[in-house]
Amino acid sequence: DFTTAANATFTVEGWVNGNAQNNDNGIITKGTGAGREQFNLDTGSGGHAFRFFARDSGGGVHLANGSIAPNGRWHHLAGVCDEVHGFLYLYVDGASNASGTMTNTAGILSSAVPVSIGSRQSGTAPVHDLQFVGTIDEVAIYNKALSAAQVLAHYQAGTNQYVALALTNALSGQFQLNWIWPAGTLQSATNVAGPYTNVTGAASPFAVTPDATNRFYRLKLPSP
Repeated sequence: DFTTAANATFTVEGWVNGNAQNNDNGIITKGTGAGREQFNLDTGSGGHAFRFFARDSGGGVHLANGSIAPNGRWHHLAGVCDEVHGFLYLYVDGASNASGTMTNTAGILSSAVPVSIGSRQSGTAPVHDLQFVGTIDEVAIYNKALSAAQVLAHYQAGTNQYVALALTNALSGQFQLNWIWPAGTLQSATNVAGPYTNVTGAASPFAVTPDATNRFYRLKLPSP
């Protein structure tokens, strides 16, 4: 509950995967419909694209209407309320997709209704009738406004995944990476901390001819 008469900062975040939606379906919401939401991350933008909004202490709505809609792929969403600086933001896949203004010191609307995930109420009756059709994962709520760099880092942590690869002695004068990968990009570096660069034309299994230089390998997995 971020109810306050002064400035508020908070962030709601999650991964979602669904096809096109037919309504303003809830993803992470606190409060009821009919103007009583404290905050709402849903599919209420044009064409049922992703949307984030919050209401100030007087009930005024402040919108960040996105342009990206559910399309059968995983998307990372973050709705950021930064009332201190007068803005709110919607990030999709680590990039700012929409923003809106929010009056400094306007506060946040009070709501005793619990947070709902995956559905929300269209009105004041206790019926969660606006249900997101799909999958939701890794939901998080922060009592601070995540920066653009932090949101991007969270997205990259979920997409730019790496697997360290070991070597086995396969042939005289050569070594072979001992992990068979169906997809991904092989990368190498002379230091375990990097920087890593792509190994051009590397296919699994990959034979390595040793030299006098330390060599470290990892596999960059494709995005989900």
